Amino acid sequence: TWANSYGLDPFTDGAPGVDEDNDGQNNATEFALGGDPTSGSNNAKVYSLIADSDGDGDTDSELLMTIAVRTSTPAFAGSPSPTATMDGMTYTIQGSTDLSAFTTTVNPVGPVTTGLPAAPSGYEYRTFSLGGSNGTPSKGFLRVQVTF
Repeated sequence: TWANSYGLDPFTDGAPGVDEDNDGQNNATEFALGGDPTSGSNNAKVYSLIADSDGDGDTDSELLMTIAVRTSTPAFAGSPSPTATMDGMTYTIQGSTDLSAFTTTVNPVGPVTTGLPAAPSGYEYRTFSLGGSNGTPSKGFLRVQVTF
């Protein structure tokens, strides 16, 4: 249905593993994260932010990642990498302080959307904080992996 809404055939140019708009993101990733599979400039909605999430009870900035997920996606759970599954897609949020291993704890926090465009229709924003990044004392990295 989603591929058809963009004028794509779900068995050819709209298939999950196809990158119809040649933007480096396959259709499944764009579906999972609110992108447009026909526009190379309307990618998956993934935003890196340095801001306070209010999840830790202070006003210090921390490393955050806000992503668009399908509306009604259940709460993300698990540690160190919280996951959630919706519409056959599993979202996994991973964190690292050195890029050698993504084993740093990531915490779901209330959505931080200041300065972001509205989430696309059928999507909502979720935000994640890198553990130990309060006050941003060192480098950190967050990523979302989508499997289908």
